[in-house]
Amino acid sequence: MSLVAGDRVICGENSTALLSLEDNSSILLQENSELEFTRLKTLGGGKRKSMNARLKVNQWRMNMTANPAHIPDSSYEILTVSANSAVRGTGFRIGVEKESSRTEVLDGLVSVGNAWGNVDVPKNFGTVAKKDVNARESALLQLTEGDVPR
Repeated sequence: MSLVAGDRVICGENSTALLSLEDNSSILLQENSELEFTRLKTLGGGKRKSMNARLKVNQWRMNMTANPAHIPDSSYEILTVSANSAVRGTGFRIGVEKESSRTEVLDGLVSVGNAWGNVDVPKNFGTVAKKDVNARESALLQLTEGDVPR
C-alpha cells in the first residue's frame, strides 16, 4: 500500500502500525495514535530516493528513524499542537498530550520550535514543548538508561 499526501493513519487500542518510506525511514505508531501526511514527496530515482515530508502527529505517540542512510536531500518536518520538529538522519520519539508535546532524541539532533523560538535537542536528551510558550524555555531533559533502546 502506498501513502500519499492527505493520508491519515489511525491506530486503535491494542494496535500499532509500522510504516516504511522510500528513503528507508520508518515510523512506528503506538496504540491510540493518529498521524497525518500533509506533504509527502519522493525526490530522485534509482536506489537512493530522498523524501520531503511534513507529518502531523494529532494524537499520542510515534517513534521514527528518519533517513537512516543520510541521503542528502531527505528532510522531515513533524508538526504537533505545541511545536514543530525538523529532522534529517536521526532517530526520535514524539508524544502529544492536549496542549504539549514531548520529543526524545535517540540518535542525531532534532530542532524543536514554535512561533516564539526553538531549541536543538541532541542525542539522549528530550524536551517538553507547551502550546503558546517559547520552545527555548523548555528544559533539556537527559534520558535515563531505561529510556534509550539498545
